[in-house]
Amino acid sequence: MEEQQVRPVQLRLRIHIEGHDSIEAESIVIATGASFKTLGIPGEEANFGRGVSTCATCSSYYATDKKVIVVVGGDSALEDALYLTRYATEVTIVHRRSELRASKGMQDRAQQSGKIKWMLDATPLEVLNDEGRVAGLKVQNHRTGAEETIPAERIYVVIGSTPNTAFLEGQLPVSKRGHLLVKPGTTETEIDGIFACGDVQDARYGQIASAVGSGCMAASDVERYLNGIDG
Repeated sequence: MEEQQVRPVQLRLRIHIEGHDSIEAESIVIATGASFKTLGIPGEEANFGRGVSTCATCSSYYATDKKVIVVVGGDSALEDALYLTRYATEVTIVHRRSELRASKGMQDRAQQSGKIKWMLDATPLEVLNDEGRVAGLKVQNHRTGAEETIPAERIYVVIGSTPNTAFLEGQLPVSKRGHLLVKPGTTETEIDGIFACGDVQDARYGQIASAVGSGCMAASDVERYLNGIDG
């Protein structure tokens, strides 16, 4: 079936797809993933794949021998910045506040790195481009009030992701961060016959490998459910 827009669904083992009749099934697997948050500033979207990335571990190789910027939020973002020091010559951390939300231990590790520079109290304004490639990031320095340019060849925007669950309209419970809740060690939701796998229910790893493994778990859980096997 060609890609279609999925409308809000009633989770009674039936889904509605725009332009089609409803589809009934004996089980449903929700694997809608999560969408990376972005800055929404000029130059960002146009430079995705040309130096702007939302996944440091996925594209760390391209940071080799380059100056990079990491726009950070919490622990995972700072961990990504530390990871990039293995490849980049210099990593500049940009954060809108004067203090990071990351744990003290993670901040101490970053402070001790000889490759990390800091630009706190700064709001990203624009991704700069030179001849089709990222050239730097323009920021508003709240301490001085001035606009500044940070030269860089790659920019990593690591400010979290949003699970794609809006179409469910609250029919299944979610965590504080919006991930679908499943029974520990399974992909089972609170509704019999409905399962969730991948980033839509994974608040910790967010990697392709973990999503594939979760999908395998869902397939096994569905098979057991359809065959009437408990536990």
